Amino acid sequence: MGVIPVQIGTKELYVFPECQALSQWIKRPACTEDAYPLKGALSESDGSVIVAKTAKNSFAFLSMNSNDVQHANTTFMLSSAYGRGYGMPVMKDNIERCFAVWCARVLPDHTWSNDRDQFQQPNCELPDDFISDCAVWCLYHGSNQTSALKDVEYKGTKWQVRNQFYPYSVEWLRSLESMPQEVYSQLRSAKDTYVSTWLSGRTLSTEAQALLDAGRKMYEVFYREYANLNRTKYKLSYWDAGFYQIRNALLDAGKGLVELNDVKMAHNKMRAKLQPKVYEYGFLSPEIIYE
Repeated sequence: MGVIPVQIGTKELYVFPECQALSQWIKRPACTEDAYPLKGALSESDGSVIVAKTAKNSFAFLSMNSNDVQHANTTFMLSSAYGRGYGMPVMKDNIERCFAVWCARVLPDHTWSNDRDQFQQPNCELPDDFISDCAVWCLYHGSNQTSALKDVEYKGTKWQVRNQFYPYSVEWLRSLESMPQEVYSQLRSAKDTYVSTWLSGRTLSTEAQALLDAGRKMYEVFYREYANLNRTKYKLSYWDAGFYQIRNALLDAGKGLVELNDVKMAHNKMRAKLQPKVYEYGFLSPEIIYE
């Protein structure tokens, strides 16, 4: 005998104008500059749609397809153009809104009852501490696919993809005793990344600082174990390697597991703090009303 479905509650459908959709909150700059097309942190885009363009003065690309929870898993940050084109270039003028959108789209749990829910523009001016928390939390989320890639070739042109989302200062890197010589030599002319500089000018919450501190210890292990990592597989060539490259190279080698777990715990603590804000600030309406 089959299972008889039982109604457990009701859910109202709220239809709002397209102009209020979160996908319309950030004006997409024109993509006029050639760029290396990516489909992930390490992989060149393939398939029938390849967009090898980005905006002038951009330094990353936020992928996001569609405006509903069902497609929230298309949200990730890359260090160059996304080959399928969905999303927008990231630059100085829009980075704070990009952090908020990125966080709001990946924070909610995806359930059978909310997969068609539409993301909405925030219902207030977002507090600075929320933006800072969003930024730090996203830097250590799996959707952070930013990377640093050396001599990648596309249609006869070689590209150097650099990671402007590296969170720590060059001065700190120079102070590490365990820094391998081939990486240390790059630091002589290196400059702080955009996000490192941006973070240094922010007042961070206790939770955000704890996550950055945990991440710093993980990065220390990465440089200390650099010679023991699969640098070919994870395309490790530059000092500003991305979180995806660092985390997966360590996991693959079985190194830094304690530090990786500490990052995960600090990240989960921040998630518990941030997730209710998605509803408080109106990015999503409450999921369901139970009777």
